[in-house]
Amino acid sequence: MPRQRTTRPRQEGADEEMQGPEGGNPAAPPPPEPIQVGEELPPFDPKTFQSHPISASNHAKVKTITENWDGPGVPLDHLAQMIRESAVLLTEVGSTYADPMLLRDLEKTMKEVIDQQASLNARKTAAMDIRHDLTNGVKIVDPAANWLKRFEEKVEEYEKQTTRQKYAKNSLYQEYREEVWGADPENEGGMPPLNSMIPKEDGDETDSDDEVEVGGMAKSYKDPLTRAWLEEPMKSQSCGHVYSKVSIYEYLGRNTVSCPTPGCDKMISKKDLQPDENMARQVRNAKRREEESYGRSNRGKKNKDRIVIDDDDEIVD
Repeated sequence: MPRQRTTRPRQEGADEEMQGPEGGNPAAPPPPEPIQVGEELPPFDPKTFQSHPISASNHAKVKTITENWDGPGVPLDHLAQMIRESAVLLTEVGSTYADPMLLRDLEKTMKEVIDQQASLNARKTAAMDIRHDLTNGVKIVDPAANWLKRFEEKVEEYEKQTTRQKYAKNSLYQEYREEVWGADPENEGGMPPLNSMIPKEDGDETDSDDEVEVGGMAKSYKDPLTRAWLEEPMKSQSCGHVYSKVSIYEYLGRNTVSCPTPGCDKMISKKDLQPDENMARQVRNAKRREEESYGRSNRGKKNKDRIVIDDDDEIVD
């Protein structure tokens, strides 16, 4: 038996509701009125931007925020590198051709870079502290205020430090002073302790043997594998030690092994190595100082070989 077709009764006004003007597509809602140029905007209401509590479920987001603090430090690293290279060049040409005030200004700028790095590190560690609390199940009620408070406390703690406390054991400042020291033709041997170059202030401890170790020993520019001068220095990002490119590549092969520097147990591989242009420059300066020292030693030996042969102190070779 064929199916019968049924129809629903037509509702009055249905076509009018579904069709737009002149029977076209359904009518769209009217667009919002545009803001007129010069129109005064409503005042900012901070209540509409209240912080929401975060818990362990937000751990991944806080981790991302923490890692993002490394980005702003890259330009500071580039600036520090330019300062180092400029200071070395000025030191090499000497005061005859370069204004000594320029070196003082460069050192001041280097300290300002270190201060900015400390500020960035305070921001990062404040976020890391929050992340640690979340890991331990602590619920952060107001994350923005919580982070700001931790950051300000860390900055205040840093600013209370003396000049020695800020810079004497800072690796970037140590390397900067060592490199400038090595570039000066008048300097011989290892750089004196940094504490002897930085005036003592209230709050500094009395100088001790432990403090003298910082910068008080001659730096080695020899490859730990060959004991020869470093050639094409490669620096490990894992432990900071430096090797000659050829020798360390032969030592590693395709493996991950312990660092060949005596006393270091860090594991390194080829992917951990990066060219160290700063060390290459320091090696060149160290070679120059050794050659100059050898030349002076030979001249002194020749002078000792002279003898007095008569009462008139006539000196002959």
